[in-house]
Amino acid sequence: MRLLLEYFGNTFKLAELEPLTGKIKVYCKFIYKILHPFKPIFYNGFISMIEGRLFSFYKFKNKLFLKVDNTIFELDNMTQIQLEQKENFNIFSIYRGHVLLFDFKYKRPKIKPALESDTVSSFVSEEDFDFCLFIYNIVKNPERKMLIFKGYNNCH
Repeated sequence: MRLLLEYFGNTFKLAELEPLTGKIKVYCKFIYKILHPFKPIFYNGFISMIEGRLFSFYKFKNKLFLKVDNTIFELDNMTQIQLEQKENFNIFSIYRGHVLLFDFKYKRPKIKPALESDTVSSFVSEEDFDFCLFIYNIVKNPERKMLIFKGYNNCH
């Protein structure tokens, strides 16, 4: 079984993830549709490259997972995510109990125009530009966590 992941912030790419092996294949969405002309596109998650690290956030067998490079974390009720936001950088951390499993410091994405001055696209939020913030917000909100990727379909 392969899961389809949409590239976060890039609607022209997608990736196939083999959840049991962790193997990932990246495709241009147009090429993928040529290779699989009758297969509808149902996404199981998102994928993003952040400062040279490959992040995959997906649902498999009704459980949420985060794969960073070759390490997979199950985001269950025993896992806590922290996001420390500084002026120029963020620190994204994963804990199980009091044990630190993963710590990642990255540049805070620059949003142009700044959200405060953009009256046209008031539906846009900072998480639309910051994949780690998006993951943090999903995991911290039980309703969003339950609903994420449930029947997510993108037919572009």
